[in-house]
Amino acid sequence: MVTRSGHSLAELLVALSFLGATLGAIASGTVVAARTTAGAVHRQHGLSAAAAALDSVLAAPDPASAADRQPGIILVWTVAPERHGRVVRVRALDAGSGAGLADLEGFWIAAPPTLPGGDT
Repeated sequence: MVTRSGHSLAELLVALSFLGATLGAIASGTVVAARTTAGAVHRQHGLSAAAAALDSVLAAPDPASAADRQPGIILVWTVAPERHGRVVRVRALDAGSGAGLADLEGFWIAAPPTLPGGDT
């Protein structure tokens, strides 16, 4: 009986199929990770834009409801009267799908009127 060193054709085919399946799993995992990261970056961009809009609206002397469009993002803010001021709600939406990216809320309080003599 002759013994040969090495592997049979069947063993090589099984090993190659395992290697192919492993490489396929790595590639699909990479695609999922890239898609998740891109979505997170887009949501973070929406949150940053909404925070800047909320800050600007709250700093205004007389805020009003409006909207703004930035690259890839639509910002919509509403100003509703409340008992001692106004509630400002800012919503960031994806410009393509309309999906919500961020929702922020703040409270605007009017400066007290100046009293005669310069006291507030």
